[in-house]
Amino acid sequence: MNKLATLLATTAAIAIAAPSFAADKTGVKSETTISRDDNGGYEKNSTAEKTTANGKMSAETNVDLDVDSDGDKEKVTTTKEVNDPKGLFNKQTVKTETTEKLEDGKLSVESEKTVNGDTVSETKKKW
Repeated sequence: MNKLATLLATTAAIAIAAPSFAADKTGVKSETTISRDDNGGYEKNSTAEKTTANGKMSAETNVDLDVDSDGDKEKVTTTKEVNDPKGLFNKQTVKTETTEKLEDGKLSVESEKTVNGDTVSETKKKW
């Protein structure tokens, strides 16, 4: 009789605790802010974060447009994406920075992409 009561108590404890082990915190969160300058420029910041059963992913984008009194423009766009799957030492960070300059009717674009701190591509163009 004692073995039966112990077996029933163990089974009940596992049945009650099982849903808490299966509970998974998932969700998506995002936020964007924009601020404008008097001269026509602006700054935009966006963040997004997603949590799943497989891990976390996040993205951050910053755009900064500056306009001077001559009408020349400089736009810097920075993106950072982080993928952190469950497990140890498997987090990956990708960062891209692009600078576009329009000065005296001439456009120049510079771009750099880094993965986990190492530069993987660099581009410079002028028109």
